[in-house]
Amino acid sequence: MNSKDLLEKVDFEEFIKTGNIDCQTAIVLKKVKLPKGRFPLPPGVNSYSDQEKDSMQSIIKFRAENLTAQGRILNGSDICLQSLSDTVSIDRRSWVTLKVEDYLLIFIINSKTFDIDGCMSLKITSDA
Repeated sequence: MNSKDLLEKVDFEEFIKTGNIDCQTAIVLKKVKLPKGRFPLPPGVNSYSDQEKDSMQSIIKFRAENLTAQGRILNGSDICLQSLSDTVSIDRRSWVTLKVEDYLLIFIINSKTFDIDGCMSLKITSDA
């Protein structure tokens, strides 16, 4: 998936309206500035690597468990995993991050339909 597709095809506002996010991620999402309702692109990123849906689920689960072992929380990982499990689509997904203050927002986006499957947040630590 390339950045132009993100800018032109992802309906960021529609995803926010679904409310399919955890409370902490919702707080961070409210701080995002939407340029004309479009997906706010991270600077300097031209494309994103696509992953198989099953691989993406495994990556999210592994990262969430790893962070928990470190005493950190990948907010919304359970909701994101459930969303991926519930969908019948086997399309590839991209992992797109945005830095918002002292958090990373992590969006899982369907590379074919450009639907946002989920969003997670992670507090950035000074030793990370």
